[in-house]
Amino acid sequence: MTLFDMGELELEILEPMSSSFERIEHFLMKVDGDFYTPLSVRVDIETYSNKLFKFAVNIFLISHGDDVAHAGIYVDLEGDEIFISNFAVLRKCSRQKIGNYLLQKIEDYVSSIGVDLIRLEADCEADALFEFYTKNGFRCTQENDKCIYLSLLPI
Repeated sequence: MTLFDMGELELEILEPMSSSFERIEHFLMKVDGDFYTPLSVRVDIETYSNKLFKFAVNIFLISHGDDVAHAGIYVDLEGDEIFISNFAVLRKCSRQKIGNYLLQKIEDYVSSIGVDLIRLEADCEADALFEFYTKNGFRCTQENDKCIYLSLLPI
């Protein structure tokens, strides 16, 4: 396995309505089956892509012109937090530290806008995903039979 040179990755941070709905939808369709529970089982991908396009900050990592990772985050400046609604890396790029790199870029962005708290939810059956987030500093704040809620608290 060849690890990506993170210096070769291009970062795009796109405010709501400045990305492309089709770009988001295309990426989510590519990673649909890579989620523990396929995304299309949980949401209508077209509707979800449109929601991310309109209301989320969309962060892409690009390698040689192709999107390899995406995060859609909702920013609540009044509540001083962001919520990671979508976080995905192409399967062919998994286990190459791209997810860690994307999380770091999200943290950098959050810090630059003066927000202290990052929240997300993960499928409670996805042990590897829970381990990934906890290794990156997230802590479980709530759990139910469908998902685990995690937060990265300010230090």
